[in-house]
Amino acid sequence: MLASDSRTLRYQFQQEDLDQSIAMRMAQKGPQHPLQVLVLSGGGSNGAWGAGFLKGWGSKGTRPEFDLVTGVSTGGLLATGSFLGDDEMLQQAFTTTKDSDVKGNRFFLTIPFSDSVYTSKPLKKLIAKYVTNQVIDRVAAEAGKNRRLYVASTDLDAGRLHIWDLTRIAAAHDYDFYRTALLASASAPMIFPPVNIEGTLHADGGVKANLFFRNNLLPKIAKSHQKAQLHLRAESKTMQLPQPSVYVIVNGQLDPAMSAVKDCLIPLAERSVDCLMDSNNIGCLYETKYWAADLHYDFRLAFIPNDAPACESFTFDQPKMQALYAVAVQYGQQYAIQAKWMDLPEP
Repeated sequence: MLASDSRTLRYQFQQEDLDQSIAMRMAQKGPQHPLQVLVLSGGGSNGAWGAGFLKGWGSKGTRPEFDLVTGVSTGGLLATGSFLGDDEMLQQAFTTTKDSDVKGNRFFLTIPFSDSVYTSKPLKKLIAKYVTNQVIDRVAAEAGKNRRLYVASTDLDAGRLHIWDLTRIAAAHDYDFYRTALLASASAPMIFPPVNIEGTLHADGGVKANLFFRNNLLPKIAKSHQKAQLHLRAESKTMQLPQPSVYVIVNGQLDPAMSAVKDCLIPLAERSVDCLMDSNNIGCLYETKYWAADLHYDFRLAFIPNDAPACESFTFDQPKMQALYAVAVQYGQQYAIQAKWMDLPEP
């Protein structure tokens, strides 16, 4: 990261801001209401699962207004609609999108000399279509209520995860930068070119953490929550904050199905990145589960079951995405009225 990049520094995650926002949010909600956190994974076109699950959950009237939402890659694209509770926007984005809306083709002879298999110009237009200035202003309004929205990209120069505070970007009305952060978070390496942000190259956050929660955010939330608890005890020794609830939606299967891969560049690149994300997903999931257990947080998990019609992550096939969305709605409705969700098998 460039030291002179004041805008990037200003928009990155800040512990002090989280401490203050959680303390004020808990004061507004009252000590009997737990902090509600939503974590969204990457998964390409399988984001239809997250969109449908949220829709089904919301239809039962039990989905909370999340205090914090985090997302990476496709989860980053889901995050704004999830934060705002805009199920219609998510349904449109993940059931009407086709390949040409996301990936721009290159002349095949130039691919070996390019920084990616596809261009991201269509994806950039797609983000602008759904994440308008008016939508970003709605995020800014929620920032004033001490809710927080984060997405992450991978700083390729530093080799580190970079957490973007979208609520701060929205509050500054930096519309183009907001959309740039989303594009960076979703730019899978080899598939899409990296995004140059103030002289630093950024790629899909899933390269470092497909759930950027355990290593990068959960300890920070725990620290802020403990500070809020100490402040509450100073006012009333009998008051006790409930432990946060953490909802994790994985836009993929934990045991992906067999897929015969063509022995040529583009299918190999797509499958390789897919496998990288899957492996990252599993590691992040176990870390998050055990961290949440140690902290006695309410941890709930939803992922695409093996009998559901999962998509190929980097192929945006409308009928397949619509079928997955429909199944996800049913699962969301089912789990909306259950205290326990899916189990993560022991390793």
